[in-house]
Amino acid sequence: MIEKDSAGNFVERGWQNVKINGENIKPILAQAVQKLPNVKIFNHVNVADFLLEGKNFL
Repeated sequence: MIEKDSAGNFVERGWQNVKINGENIKPILAQAVQKLPNVKIFNHVNVADFLLEGKNFL
């Protein structure tokens, strides 16, 4: 969700950016990803790097 002020104008975060409320975007993205085939979801995991075996992620 892109935040708006009380007048309905977008809240700016610098001269080029608008402020986005990430807490609302994360559930929307998670629902979309869960519907994709061949996707493994790992909750509560911090990724530091990817491991590959051939062309496949481990």
